[in-house]
Amino acid sequence: MLNQEYRKDTLRFLFSSPFIYQQQYEYNHQTRKNRKIQDIKLSGSPQIIRKNFECKEFMVPSHDGVEVPMNIYYKKGAVDLNRRNRVLMEGYGAYGLNLSQSFNIVKTSAMERGWIIADAHVRGGGERGIEWHEQGKHMNRPNAFLDFIACAEYLIAKRITHPNLLAAKGQSAGGSLIAHAVMNLRPELFRSCILNVPFLDILTSLMDESLPLSATDYLELGNPITDQQIYQLINSYCPY
Repeated sequence: MLNQEYRKDTLRFLFSSPFIYQQQYEYNHQTRKNRKIQDIKLSGSPQIIRKNFECKEFMVPSHDGVEVPMNIYYKKGAVDLNRRNRVLMEGYGAYGLNLSQSFNIVKTSAMERGWIIADAHVRGGGERGIEWHEQGKHMNRPNAFLDFIACAEYLIAKRITHPNLLAAKGQSAGGSLIAHAVMNLRPELFRSCILNVPFLDILTSLMDESLPLSATDYLELGNPITDQQIYQLINSYCPY
């Protein structure tokens, strides 16, 4: 939210989580303390009762031993370790951006109906700092794909779900993650995939320097025009 009174000692901000729609806080720079101002109610829908839901974090060993954080969210009493749980697993892992952990009415409604939401914080994102991003860009890009696969295998090995009940979702760069890691490398791990505005024709796009996003994508994925190794790598994982 905007804070346009620059000479004040306080800063106001909004907080949201998978189980909290929005809360408004005020932070005092002098006392270094937060004060909750209000709970903003979700209009037109039943209110979410926080104590009815649970969150767990797992540290999943990836292909090279690096531990990948994965959160699962679900309604209390809805999860049994019987491989019969429907799971929607999401990932992004690019540009140093964190996978959003804010409130999402679609996911909350799914949890109310017994779904588990799993967020895999694969390398390439910013969840564990700059180094986490560096480990998933340029020649390290395959780490993101293998991290996501490791998280899926973990859910299955721990009997949280079964491949017939596991769905994957990715948006934009996350769409290329799902299209390659899931649909091309390990399609047997998932029952279905959801791709929202996916970046799929990666190599052709980056071979065109005139496209408006090419310059920033070279920083993230490398330049296949000037680097033969980058060309071969992108050619190996480009879903299209």
